[in-house]
Amino acid sequence: MNYLKLKRFSHHLQVSFTRLNVICRSWYQLYAPDSLKHRRNTDQTRLSDSSILAMLIWQAELGIESQRRFCKFFVGLSHSRFNRRAH
Repeated sequence: MNYLKLKRFSHHLQVSFTRLNVICRSWYQLYAPDSLKHRRNTDQTRLSDSSILAMLIWQAELGIESQRRFCKFFVGLSHSRFNRRAH
């Protein structure tokens, strides 16, 4: 996840997001139902479900309420697709 547009604190944010992503990946494997993990076309997605969960937690941690504003931090991340998958 090195697509951040932020320059000043980007290294600190990437380190904390990497840790959060590892935690969310392990929780997703343990607690997500099989119907969610084995749905159609999951191999064609750019972001995994665990990465989206990590991004939502990170958004709450940063205190950003608008998903559109949060998606502007990332290059190539569509806010409509992120919002759809988050719901």
